[in-house]
Amino acid sequence: MLAGGLVLFAVNRERIISLLKVWTIYVIGFIPLVVYIRQRPELSTRFYLISYIKQDSRYVDIIPQFLRRYLEDINPIAMLWVGDTNPRHHLPDAYGSFYAAVFVLAVIGVVLVLLRHRRNSWWLYVLFGAAVSVIPGSLTVDKFHILRMLAMPAFLFTLTIPALEWLLEKREAGSADESEADPEGGTGPKRNYW
Repeated sequence: MLAGGLVLFAVNRERIISLLKVWTIYVIGFIPLVVYIRQRPELSTRFYLISYIKQDSRYVDIIPQFLRRYLEDINPIAMLWVGDTNPRHHLPDAYGSFYAAVFVLAVIGVVLVLLRHRRNSWWLYVLFGAAVSVIPGSLTVDKFHILRMLAMPAFLFTLTIPALEWLLEKREAGSADESEADPEGGTGPKRNYW
């Protein structure tokens, strides 16, 4: 899905050629996996062991279950307070799998991307990546299995960038206002935010 999302960058002929090169590299990279699975077909049955999707499942059953699992995996309470309940993946009673401050910055970043950067291919891809990085966990029966959603923190950390830039703009604007208020360079107290 992340490779498919690269289509967001295909805005001209040069980028389409670059996209085809990347997809070619991805396909070449998957050749050893395909060969391995052909030699050991039991590997492909593991998905059916950990998922609610079975070989005889119908879309009518899969779609509501997937939507419910997806919403469970993006639940801020699970992310910030509960975390992965499997003790192999997360310490019990150690709160969530994500820092609250980083999560708040990521949410602010999402809003800023939608307001300021909605025509920028890079930021659209980051939003897309954050949304689809939850899907591997949502296809299984385990709630908030952080190892299956390992790409999500990378996208959420990236989404903090617009928020941090915005906060620094506010800080610089505040510093400029202070300078204008005291053009003589008086001896008033200076604020150090960092």
